[in-house]
Amino acid sequence: MMRFKTTLLAACTLLLMALATACSDAQSQAPSLDPVSGNHPAGWAQTHWEAYTKDPAKCRTCHGSTTDPAQAGGISKVSCFKCHASPDHPTGWVAGLQHGRLGAQAQPSDFAGFSNCATCHGSDYRQGLGTATSCFTCHTKAPHPDRPWLGGNAGVSSHAFTHEDNAAACAACHLNGANSTRVPATPPAVGAQPGCYNNTLCHDRNLGGPVAGSLAEGGR
Repeated sequence: MMRFKTTLLAACTLLLMALATACSDAQSQAPSLDPVSGNHPAGWAQTHWEAYTKDPAKCRTCHGSTTDPAQAGGISKVSCFKCHASPDHPTGWVAGLQHGRLGAQAQPSDFAGFSNCATCHGSDYRQGLGTATSCFTCHTKAPHPDRPWLGGNAGVSSHAFTHEDNAAACAACHLNGANSTRVPATPPAVGAQPGCYNNTLCHDRNLGGPVAGSLAEGGR
């Protein structure tokens, strides 16, 4: 009986190690799973996107589909849809009014905003991780359409629809009016953090954006 238990324990350990290898190996550069618990290491939730962008197929081995909620969960019984509305970008995301208006320009969160895009597409939006492409593959001068990126028409791609909480990302290129035809007439207050309406970027006041929290197209 003791020999049977020992053999069974050894078999279970080997099975868990095999699953760990299937879900994570040197090629994917993902941390190994604990061969006993089968769990990812502590803090994995904060960095798992790195492994996913390098090799999504490795994640699907244990977590099932990343496109169909009905087929998600896999052998781990943990679905990506538990936290993500869609682990992969939805169909049609390549359209500017989709990945721009609904993605980069939206209020920063775990799934939107320029800072969120940077986690996969690089801090300069040029160095995409794994399967993530450089924004400059399509955009030639900046991680947004070429100038003039203006207008309040809902059908036009415009900076006017960018949520003001993205100001820190905008400041990387536009601090003190840099790379813009609009330069603040008055310097910002000492120590002022990047904002859309405090002279740190291009405008000194809110002109009434087309959507709540957005920057309005127009003069100073």
